[in-house]
This record gives sequence, C-alpha cells and structure tokens, in this order.
Amino acid sequence: MANVQKLNARDHGELKILQNPNEFAEDTYAPIVLGEMRALQACFPLLFTRNKTDGAYHPIALFGVQAGENLCIGQNQWQTPYVPMMIQRGPLLIGQDPPAEGSDEERYVAINLDHPNVNKDHGFALFNEDGSTTSYLERLATMLEGIHQGLKTAGAFTQTLTKHELITPINFQIPLPDEKRIDLTGLHAIDDEKLQSADDSVVTDLQQQGFLLPAYMMVASMSQMKRLINLKNQRMMENSLVS
Repeated sequence: MANVQKLNARDHGELKILQNPNEFAEDTYAPIVLGEMRALQACFPLLFTRNKTDGAYHPIALFGVQAGENLCIGQNQWQTPYVPMMIQRGPLLIGQDPPAEGSDEERYVAINLDHPNVNKDHGFALFNEDGSTTSYLERLATMLEGIHQGLKTAGAFTQTLTKHELITPINFQIPLPDEKRIDLTGLHAIDDEKLQSADDSVVTDLQQQGFLLPAYMMVASMSQMKRLINLKNQRMMENSLVS
C-alpha cells in the first residue's frame, strides 16, 4: 500500500518534486477531464476506453499507436505544449476527511511518499522556508481540485453521450515504412456524423449540461491521429538507422 499522507509544512517542508517525463515513456494514454479538452485537442487524439466489467466509457488522450509506447516524449521531455493534468499532478492527490454531521466533505492535498519523484534534493519545492506554500504547490492544488470535479463530470458526460448513442467503436489501420501496418483496435470515439445530424433536443441536452463543447473538442482532436502516425513512422525510421 502506498504511503499517502496529508501534506503539511511541518512534516514535508523539505520535500521537492522531480519532473521526470521518461517515467511515462511506456504510457500509451492517460485519463483526462472535460475542463482541459480545449488545450488537449491541439496536442493529442481524444478517445474513449471502455471498462470491460461495467461497460463504462472513460475519456483519454492517446500518446501512441502500440501498447507500451509514448510517441510524445523525446529527449527526456514532452514534445507537446500541454500534457494531461493527471500526469502533471505527479505524486500529489486529493484526500478527503469524513464530513462532520451537517457539513460538506473536507478535501485536502495529499502526497504519495513512495513516489520515485519525491525527494529532498532536486526538483520543485512545495514549501518556502517560512512554511508558506510555493507557487508550484498552489498551481498543483488548483489543478487537483479541477481533477476532482472533472472526474465526477466525466461520468455524466459519457453517460449522456451513451444515452444519445453518440459513442462508436473505432479502428485505425496505420501504414508503416516497411509496408506493414498496425491495427489499432479497442478504442471508441464520438460519432461525428451522428453529432452533426443530431436533432435539436439532443443538442439542447448537451448544451445545457456543458457537454457540447467537449464533444466538439473530441471530434476536432481526431486530426491529431495523422501527427501520431507521422511520429510513429519517424521513430521507426530513426531506429532502423541506429540498428
């Protein structure tokens, strides 16, 4: 079990967070939330995975076209101007205290002390010498709250899309330089044709819940598949030259 503690200056005042993009070098995708889709759609294809147990859909940003690869990391850094908040958060997460009777839940920033990027020597400090929070921690705390709210909203988003039959399986046949191809299967996308031809009641439902813009952002993001394919071909050509 991970050693997760409520973050505070007394116990964790000397801790720093090291940024190590290479820890995600084998992550093919990451979960995302609705509030960041406008930024994400300019960087990654935004799709859905589906839980085999309950059939629920989950929005993700796609980084590669084969399992265990991330084409968006190179030279120990992300090659995109934005990365999902679930990655940016690093070892930090939201904790919750049981609510007192008649009150709302109490949330706080927690830290996984077993995370490999937690140390006392290198990276971004969480607290200043006087015990106050650094701008880095303040930014991440705001981000964590966005993740917390966004994960709850994501469920309603996918349920509404499912209700209107706007999610469809999608398969990609990706050509490679050696005249072979990769068949990328098991993912789902918003059905662009159905969304464009949806009647007024469907569009109104999506609009009223704040889901219309994220849906269009996901559709627009599909143009990033070409960039991923080009990165895959480039990576393969580079590897062939080295070997």
